[in-house]
Amino acid sequence: MISSDMKSVADALMQKDDVAALLKEASLQMGLMRKKRDQMGREGASILPPELPRSLAVIVPLINAYFDDRMGWLEFVRYVRDNGPWEMATAKWKQIQDLMRNENSNAVQFRRRMYSGLAADLKEQASGTGQKGDRTAYMNAVQQLWSAQLKFQVDKARAASGKKHFPQDEQMEVSDKFWAQIESELNAGKFPIFDDE
Repeated sequence: MISSDMKSVADALMQKDDVAALLKEASLQMGLMRKKRDQMGREGASILPPELPRSLAVIVPLINAYFDDRMGWLEFVRYVRDNGPWEMATAKWKQIQDLMRNENSNAVQFRRRMYSGLAADLKEQASGTGQKGDRTAYMNAVQQLWSAQLKFQVDKARAASGKKHFPQDEQMEVSDKFWAQIESELNAGKFPIFDDE
């Protein structure tokens, strides 16, 4: 759910003819800012939004609000897609849907990396400090495991729906539930253990 302030920003943005391009530019700028922060090696470091042309001033609040909130950004894009003055399957709707599909893919990758890092931390705490190569191999194995489990959950939900085409929004709901379960397990101190360990 987006805040009332962001709903106001969304309402203003939806009146623009180039709404999809503006959303895409905001996404690009946030990605560049995260990359700059990562290169600096300081998680949570304060990175100032770039100087943007006056024509892009409408996206500055988006960058400030969602720079470090991928899931919030995804919800914002969904809100714009679903509440804009356009019909489903029009060119604008499709452009925003494409952006949302891309952002969802990025969010899933981000969650996989983040949660596999947390699982590796838990494993190291439980068994003592491991070597970097061991940590990387473990994180890769966990990511592959979770990818397979998520695919299974989506396929199961698709089959249960009886639909030939399983809408992206429903896939996202399955994904959100899956990652909430992973987060819950990690918070409880549970992490994947493989037979060869």
